[in-house]
Amino acid sequence: MTQLFRKVRKDMAGKNKFTVYLAYAIGEIALVVIGILLALQINNANEAQKNELIIKHALKQIHDDLRTSILEADEKILYYMERDSMVHSIMTDQLTVDDYKSPRGLQLITLTISFDLPNIQTEGFNTLINLSDKLTSQYDSIVMDLKDLYINKKANVDLSGRYIDELTSENIDWLKHNTDWFSTLYFLNNNFYNELSNDQIDFYLNEPYYKNIVTEYSFLGPRNHYSSIRNFRSKAIEIYQHLSEKLHLEDQKLYDLQDYKDYIGKFVNDRDTLEILIEEERLMSYYRSEGEEQIDPIVPLTDSKFSFESAGFGYLKHDTLKQVSGLRMRYSTSSYEFDKIEE
Repeated sequence: MTQLFRKVRKDMAGKNKFTVYLAYAIGEIALVVIGILLALQINNANEAQKNELIIKHALKQIHDDLRTSILEADEKILYYMERDSMVHSIMTDQLTVDDYKSPRGLQLITLTISFDLPNIQTEGFNTLINLSDKLTSQYDSIVMDLKDLYINKKANVDLSGRYIDELTSENIDWLKHNTDWFSTLYFLNNNFYNELSNDQIDFYLNEPYYKNIVTEYSFLGPRNHYSSIRNFRSKAIEIYQHLSEKLHLEDQKLYDLQDYKDYIGKFVNDRDTLEILIEEERLMSYYRSEGEEQIDPIVPLTDSKFSFESAGFGYLKHDTLKQVSGLRMRYSTSSYEFDKIEE
């Protein structure tokens, strides 16, 4: 081909067809330029495709991290649900000596001196941030949501976690300096309920200062830390579902709602109505009281325990035939009972 071009140029030059030759030369240069531009375009397209694969791999890692973190958040919400139940029993004077001398007693006596922090996975997010020079404007929205989740909402989880950590340390220090039985907390065996001293049980049942400790713990733990975890989880689910669609991973659902079909129904008491439905692949509650309605997603934790995303916990009640007969809503010292009605 090159020899042909040279021959044509030579012929035209030899015949003194300068104008034709000039046009041909310009055309030849144009072809070379077009070839270079096409090569650059192909190279850019290949580079863009390569970057897209790298970015999607990072997003898939984030998707996996979110799933792990959401399930971890579920565990911590259930943890605080159980702690809130103990706070409720203590603050409403429902506990007895037998409660502290039962297997549940270990949880009761360590209530204000123990904590459990969530392990939020951030590897995928860190990887994506390191790829910021490869991100195009189409990712602006998801990056903004991820920064809100991993920078703002995670910061609230970490901060409130530090508060509960510091509080439990302060409570341990107070017990160490103000009780004669502090050392027994760390040397209990399987028969510990028979080793609790009368002074120790009397402290947990009757000491006014202990209720102050429980009140502060309730504020920083089952309220603040729980709320920050719940808010993180809510945003994480929103992003998880968005990524499921973007990456065509719709089959990777967090829950099989058929496992929670017993939740569905209408529950009433003397004043209020609570209706639980499945909408857009989520459990939703409609709480109606004095003409007002509050709509709240539900976080299923077990087949009978759940959390409301705004605040508070729920417990399904069952009859002798193991059918759902009602539910109880509770948060701190507030508690409401509902009976299920058939429609």
